[in-house]
Amino acid sequence: MREITQVVLAAVGLAVLLPLATVVAFRFHVGIPFVAGIFVFVALFVVLQHRLGDDAEPSGE
Repeated sequence: MREITQVVLAAVGLAVLLPLATVVAFRFHVGIPFVAGIFVFVALFVVLQHRLGDDAEPSGE
């Protein structure tokens, strides 16, 4: 999958899922800790995906 496709899918997914998760969290009265956990999970996922993606690509040298 091309990088631009991955970026677009990730952006659309986050634009839909994060607000939805926020609304659900506050509806069930778990609020801020749950939302903070989601953001930490997303940040760690992006960092790990970036690190693993760099290791998997050939260097071209």
